[in-house]
Amino acid sequence: MKTIKFLVKVNRGGVRIPEYVRRIDRTPIEMTSDRRLALLMGRFTAEDAVKSIQTSRRKPELVSVTAHAGFIESEPKIPAGVAAAFAPTAIKYQL
Repeated sequence: MKTIKFLVKVNRGGVRIPEYVRRIDRTPIEMTSDRRLALLMGRFTAEDAVKSIQTSRRKPELVSVTAHAGFIESEPKIPAGVAAAFAPTAIKYQL
C-alpha cells in the first residue's frame, strides 16, 4: 500500500546546504542536513512545522515522498526504454 508523506526542507539562502526537520516535539525544532534522518509526517503536521519555522531568512517547503510498507521512495527510478517525460517525479509544494 502506498501513502504520501511529507518532509519539510529548509533553505537558508547563500551557499548553505538545505536542512530537514528531524524532531518537532521540542523547542526549537531540531534540524538535520541528512535527508535519511528527516522526519516523515502527514500534510497537516508538516504545514504546522512550516508555519512555526518560517522567517525572513528561512524558506521552508514541503517535499512529498511515496512511502510503501517498510520502504520509502523519494525519487522514482526511470525504467529502461521509458521516456523521461512519462516517468513520475517527486512533487514539491512551495509555501
